[in-house]
Amino acid sequence: MSEGNGSGVAAELSDINRRLQHNADALQLLFRGAEADRRRPLTDAMAAAEAAMTHANDSASPDTVWAESVEPSPDGPVVFLDLIGTPEQNRSWLSAFTEELTRAGWSGTLAPAPIPPPSEWVSGLDTAIRPAGYLAFRMNEEPPPGTVGRWGPPRWTVDAGTTTALCRYLVGWAALPGATVQLTMGRSRSEFSGDDVAEHLVWAAEHNHTAGVAYTAPAAARLADLGAWGQVTCQVRDDGPDWRARVEHLRELLLEFANQLDVAFLRTGRYPVTSWTGLAGAVPALPHVSEAKVNRYRRLWDQYVPDAHGIQILTAAHLSRLGPLPDWEVRPLTGGGHLVQARDLEPWFAAAEPDPEVVAAARADFAGALLTPEVISAAGG
Repeated sequence: MSEGNGSGVAAELSDINRRLQHNADALQLLFRGAEADRRRPLTDAMAAAEAAMTHANDSASPDTVWAESVEPSPDGPVVFLDLIGTPEQNRSWLSAFTEELTRAGWSGTLAPAPIPPPSEWVSGLDTAIRPAGYLAFRMNEEPPPGTVGRWGPPRWTVDAGTTTALCRYLVGWAALPGATVQLTMGRSRSEFSGDDVAEHLVWAAEHNHTAGVAYTAPAAARLADLGAWGQVTCQVRDDGPDWRARVEHLRELLLEFANQLDVAFLRTGRYPVTSWTGLAGAVPALPHVSEAKVNRYRRLWDQYVPDAHGIQILTAAHLSRLGPLPDWEVRPLTGGGHLVQARDLEPWFAAAEPDPEVVAAARADFAGALLTPEVISAAGG
């Protein structure tokens, strides 16, 4: 049964109540515009849903029903209802939300957001080794001191041309034959069957939402995510023995955009990585500062790195802090970047984690460019 105002917005109450029977603590609701409204820009629908959310929150009694945020999805805005009340309180909030959208001239339905099936990327892969690429793109503006990279003010801050080229490249880079495709926009996640996934990634990044795509097949998976302050993470997983192919696929991505990066590198781990917060789950542990501190000082990444890595893209500023690197191949690249990689990659990537002795030697080689508490203190931290 629906509740609405004629041609306005109707809440699918029966479906909402059934979803709440399975999860009484939180709810994701999809506002799907009527056919005529679907041709309107998603930006307009997002603004309308945010205004309706604020109105509904203001209409509810404190500590009863509360929506935290509105996030985009390919099918329309998704409202995150993070505090659930009694059936009557929920009904009152939903009525306030739909009536406000109707007053604003919208038509359509409000129903539980589709929940994609669990991804094979998450389940059943405990023994797979997953190299991950971390890329930091040059920004149009410098984040404020102390900004936490992904969770600070949500600005992508990378120029539009680079953003479009990156998203199109990532979709081709991640594509797998016969794979299931899942698209992330903000906190919403859904299966995607269209051929314009790159355009959705561009939209989300440029409208200050995180964005990501995952291709999962029975024997392989690839994932790419864009976050605030030009941060990109990518990961490759398969069960084959050819670690070199996995590493090379990631290295190609780093080289493709090397002239637009502040820094980039490969790390290894056993867990899915969807942002630079994944530094805390990769191996080995960071040597000097926490992952949170690394993210907080994003503005220093074009001069300092969080650790030494077997494959890195470094700037001239990084290299100026170092002495000779006889155990490393250093190749100048177009645009001022440098590919710096170990002459022997096997100790870095063939096993579940790099060889400890190799890591210790590398940290000694790159000591002058490592992010440390002293560097942060000198920068005003």
